[in-house]
Amino acid sequence: MQIHLWYNKIGDDMKHDIKIAFFDLDGTLTNNSKEITEVNKKALQLLHDHQVIIALASGRNYAYMKKIAQELGCCDYLIANNGAIISDGNGQFIYQANIKKDLVNDMWSYAKDHHIGIILNGINNCYENNFCQINWPNIITLDDINELPEDVYQIIYNTLEHDKVNHLINYIQRKQLTISYISKVFFQKILDAPVSVDVNDFDISKGKSITILLDKLNISKEDSLCFGDNFNDIGMFESCGIKVAMENAHPDVKKHATYVTKSNEEDGISYFINNYIKNKKNNE
Repeated sequence: MQIHLWYNKIGDDMKHDIKIAFFDLDGTLTNNSKEITEVNKKALQLLHDHQVIIALASGRNYAYMKKIAQELGCCDYLIANNGAIISDGNGQFIYQANIKKDLVNDMWSYAKDHHIGIILNGINNCYENNFCQINWPNIITLDDINELPEDVYQIIYNTLEHDKVNHLINYIQRKQLTISYISKVFFQKILDAPVSVDVNDFDISKGKSITILLDKLNISKEDSLCFGDNFNDIGMFESCGIKVAMENAHPDVKKHATYVTKSNEEDGISYFINNYIKNKKNNE
């Protein structure tokens, strides 16, 4: 597979109509300040105006993604918590894969016993223990897991003690849960930065949920487009026909892409979409 920066080159696979486009958030649709620029917002609206279904696909929790969808104003579907939740733009749930309560209790106890931070992502809120290293707004601190009022769709561990992470990974794997994300700082051995480990139910991924949504909408894989930058986007790439990596993506992620666009700091989303629309008009 040939991979190249978008610029003026265009492949034969882009000479047909795309029916749905999936967008990762962090490092892809958002810049390094976690903002969606007006340029990217206009590009998504332009794509939507050309009858392309817009779907967000992120490891972020559902409540956060709803706010992003409202900000954009053109989102038709949300895939949240790395694939554990699919909803339409009206808040109707299409697919949900929560983690069983006994497993949540075990994971909470592990964090408490090893003095590791833990966040539990529900539909409505996020809940943390007293060892958490992530400062999220509106997060609820729990002293007792029995106070948890809703199902959990994703667990996020976080710790500054990097030497605890390998033992944690082994524990999660023994529980037969899915590790959907591990912070780059762990592999880069940046010891003064906290490591986050995202956990989902068994066999949950963005890619699986994209396949579920494509089947529901009766859209073929070949008619789908996606954008991503990180390892948890590889499954998404495998489930879509045209996959676009950001220039800031890890080199191993780029190997799975059809195209590489400009970086998230250079509005790479807008750059690719505008070239796609231009090419489409030229072929009409």
